[in-house]
Amino acid sequence: MSNNVRVDLTGNNEKLNHTLKDSEGLFTKFGKGITTVFAGIAAVAATVFVGKQIFDWGSYFVDAAAKSQEAEATLGAVLKATGNAAGYTTEQLVAMSEQLQDVTKFEAETTQGAMGILASFRNVRGDVFLDATKAAQDMATVLKTDLSGASMQLGKALNDPVAGLTALKKSGVTFTDSQEKMIATLVESGDVMGAQRVILEELAHEFGGAAEEVGRSFSGRMEQMKNRFGDITESLG
Repeated sequence: MSNNVRVDLTGNNEKLNHTLKDSEGLFTKFGKGITTVFAGIAAVAATVFVGKQIFDWGSYFVDAAAKSQEAEATLGAVLKATGNAAGYTTEQLVAMSEQLQDVTKFEAETTQGAMGILASFRNVRGDVFLDATKAAQDMATVLKTDLSGASMQLGKALNDPVAGLTALKKSGVTFTDSQEKMIATLVESGDVMGAQRVILEELAHEFGGAAEEVGRSFSGRMEQMKNRFGDITESLG
């Protein structure tokens, strides 16, 4: 005897469809709610990110402007302290540093720092001061040293030409016996500027034009573009 049980399940199709529609609506609302929540989170995150970027850029601009003003202020302070022995105003030297920035790889603020060092030596003045600024750039370029160090070394040599020769010779600058005697004679006669000219002429023979030559190279042009962009950031700051 077989025991077969048959169960018929019948229901109201209309009611079932209505239930499914309600469920579908619920899930749709839930999905929209989740989407709205994540969209809000994304918007907040984007706002924070953009705000941080704006703050970072703003700080960069302000720092650049502060650096520029600090370099100019330091140069002005040295000129004032030395009674403007160099013979130039801050504005004139800043303008010169900007001109040199256009033809060398040295940023104007870096050159202004070098000028401040040279200006601290009271015997370095007039045309000698201008030529010394360029000579320091040439020395730094060839000897692969920083501009501040080259300016300090050159400033000492020009301020006291006789004693200063020793430091320059240690850096590889060579002077003949006749040049050394000439420098000593000129200093003894009170013609310090004449002795300085002898030193600068020798530096020109060994390093002259190196800074501007590098400025005309590809890497030099790239540095000049970078420096010009720096000027823009300073203005924005």
